[in-house]
Amino acid sequence: EWAGRAKEVHDIAVRTFGKSRHVILCGYGRSGQNLARILETEGISYIALDADPERIKAVAASGVSVVYGDASRREVLAMLTGEVLVAAGLSRAQAVVVTYSDVKSSMAILRHVRELKPELPVVVRTIDDTHIDALKEAGAAEVVSEIMEGSLMLGSHALMLLGVPLAQVLRRIREV
Repeated sequence: EWAGRAKEVHDIAVRTFGKSRHVILCGYGRSGQNLARILETEGISYIALDADPERIKAVAASGVSVVYGDASRREVLAMLTGEVLVAAGLSRAQAVVVTYSDVKSSMAILRHVRELKPELPVVVRTIDDTHIDALKEAGAAEVVSEIMEGSLMLGSHALMLLGVPLAQVLRRIREV
């Protein structure tokens, strides 16, 4: 297990060597892939960590910057023996985004980031608004609730189709 973890950290460090001002995506499922496309469109570099080896194999051929790594484990984000780079380039990153909705894992990632680079903004995804306050207290800059965001998008589309002006729709969304 130790050798596997050392290889995992080494692979991440190799992939992120020389990267700076990048975003660390924790998870490369549908949400992570969609966010990666948005970042690419904006010219923002990223490194995605995903704990699903099959997913990584599936996208490896396309040149996507995804490596195996469970970001909730400290050694993925932390320095090893003071000589190895912070594996995912945390010290050079401009943000971390947790793209999956596992609260326990998100809390672990927030704890590690707060210990290592407390000023780094972290955006966290969650299913509903149950854990928003706890995640914000743990250090999340933003928490995106799937149910809330889905409801807001549904409402905004409905209002637009009903002829409500865009400025008014945006005002309503901000209020919510």
